[in-house]
Amino acid sequence: MILLDRRMLTALLICFVSACAAKTQKCARSYGDVVEVEGCSSVKLPDFSVSFVGDSQPMENLPMQCWNYEVSNDAEKATFQQCHTGALGGATNFILAGKSFTVVFDVAAGCKQLPSGSWVPETSGHAFYAGVLSTKDLVNMGQEQDQGLADCYARTKASAN
Repeated sequence: MILLDRRMLTALLICFVSACAAKTQKCARSYGDVVEVEGCSSVKLPDFSVSFVGDSQPMENLPMQCWNYEVSNDAEKATFQQCHTGALGGATNFILAGKSFTVVFDVAAGCKQLPSGSWVPETSGHAFYAGVLSTKDLVNMGQEQDQGLADCYARTKASAN
C-alpha cells in the first residue's frame, strides 16, 4: 500500500462524495485490502459493513472537512470520521460488538499505467484491520507506502527517458 498525494485525494474525494448516493453495488473485501469507494454503496468486511454517510464541517470558522462513516453488523452500529484541513493519511480506531478495529486513511495499492503514459496507484481508499495497530506498525506502514508511491511515480519518469 502507498499513501496518496493531495491532488489524487482531492480528485478521489470529489468523485466519492458526488457519486456516493448513486452507487448501489455492495463490495466485499478482506482486512488489509485497500477499499475503493467508487462503485460501492457499502463495503462488506469479515465482521461488519462500512458505508459513507456524508461529510460535515464541524467548526464554522475552521477550514476542516470531515468524511463520516457508519459501520454495522447484524446487531450494532458505530461511526467514525476522517477530518483534516489538507493533511492526508492518519488512522482511527472504533469498537463494534466488543471488538476493536483500525482504519488507515488515504492509502493506495498497486501501480498502473494510464493511456497518457503516466503511472499512478491502481487502487486507492482506506484499509481496515482487525484489532488496534501500534504507532510503530502505522509508522512502518507509512514508510512502506511512501516508498511504493515514489517507485510507482518513478516509472513515469523512467518511461519518459
